[in-house]
Amino acid sequence: MLDSHAGPSAEILLERQRLARDLHDTVAQSLAALGYGLDEVVGDESLTSKSRKALRSHRLELSRIVAELRDEIHRLRSPRLETLFDWLSPRTNVELEADLRFKSLPEEPELAHLLLELFNNAVNHQGLTHAKITCENGTIAANFVGYSTSVTTAKPDQMKFGTTGIKERLEILGASLESTDSGFLLRLGSDNG
Repeated sequence: MLDSHAGPSAEILLERQRLARDLHDTVAQSLAALGYGLDEVVGDESLTSKSRKALRSHRLELSRIVAELRDEIHRLRSPRLETLFDWLSPRTNVELEADLRFKSLPEEPELAHLLLELFNNAVNHQGLTHAKITCENGTIAANFVGYSTSVTTAKPDQMKFGTTGIKERLEILGASLESTDSGFLLRLGSDNG
């Protein structure tokens, strides 16, 4: 699974195009309209400077989200080959340090989004700022460096990675996920009983 360079089938490409259209015509348009509404409110002269500053901050974050969504829509329409590391690294707030095997993995959407969600969860629930990633024999190991135990809502061995999206991606990948004292192990392939 990790070394597969096969491109997506015609059926998958058609489904990606449909998803891209649906996302553009619904979520992306709604977020853009929300942004224009925020622009109008920010221009209201009766706002206090504190309120205006807060609204501008939210508007900038919304613009970042819209740009990210548009990038994903474009990627659905015309998937480009890049490495998993190159895709993942700019999308997370974690400084990622990876071995050469991980850095050479081709980008695979389900795996990429699974790892992004895992790292984002660690940022939000554990204060993670840095992680070392290794890849060997179909196993991706992430060791968290510099995470704050004061932010942790659960001990590392009790971490719950059980959101619906994560479970679905693990199933699609035929993978298993195990929490460790300092991160997680992600075992890919069909022999994860």
